[in-house]
Amino acid sequence: MSWNPTMAPVPCHDSVDAALAEATWKYFLNPAAQNLQQLVAPDFASPPREMLRAAVMIQGAHAAIDDESTIVARAIANSGHAVACRTGCCACCKQAVLANPFEAALIGIYLNNNPEQREEFVRAYARWNVETGGMRDDFLAWAERRYRDNADDGKYHYSDFHPDCPFLLDGLCRIYPVRPYACRSYLALSEECANPTTPGSRPGFQGMDVGSYTHYKKNYQPFLQSLWMRCGIDPKAVRNRFMPELVTIFLNEDVEGLLKFCHSEGRRIENPAC
Repeated sequence: MSWNPTMAPVPCHDSVDAALAEATWKYFLNPAAQNLQQLVAPDFASPPREMLRAAVMIQGAHAAIDDESTIVARAIANSGHAVACRTGCCACCKQAVLANPFEAALIGIYLNNNPEQREEFVRAYARWNVETGGMRDDFLAWAERRYRDNADDGKYHYSDFHPDCPFLLDGLCRIYPVRPYACRSYLALSEECANPTTPGSRPGFQGMDVGSYTHYKKNYQPFLQSLWMRCGIDPKAVRNRFMPELVTIFLNEDVEGLLKFCHSEGRRIENPAC
């Protein structure tokens, strides 16, 4: 089994970037302490440079979860069950999708490398922004209370937020190669996901996170912590935001704007380059 970071959706041409991206992939294959240490071993550059580096590194994590998803899907098929996901099904593209800043930066770099897709997103985001602007922040605050604190005041249901993702075009994801973990880890076993028999319910969305059934999600947190460290960011200070919002910050304000967002409500943590 191998993975070549120079052939990734956003190719790693810098030797340090390529080595770190490959080390990321290898860490998920063997999450030993020494492999995790490889992700923070080189001297840190400036925070903007490290944010861009973290973006390409995360492709190694993507490659790992893709490998695991293939293995899980094969095991499901061998057990006599069917995976409901298929090309053209976009049920999971009509919900609240969050991403971390590194995933958003990767998507932003990918769009900058593909101007036509960037223009499509800018137009679609304008529509999405109008459609969701009246409830977006309030819904996210409810979701945080509901799923983080287990406190539900009944104001919303999860299915109340269901706009088309601004990256969805003609039933296909325009950023499929660099889609975030929230999208990448879905594996539906029920047609109820796309065609619920009870209006307003999304039963097919339950238990779809592949990373929860392998060691991936457990190993992802130390990896993510290494990226926060590289960029000098306190993750506790970073507010949750919808994926399209973070990508737009990157496109409009570049990596410096995304870093500013990350620091906007908190303190910086030690970065040797600061």
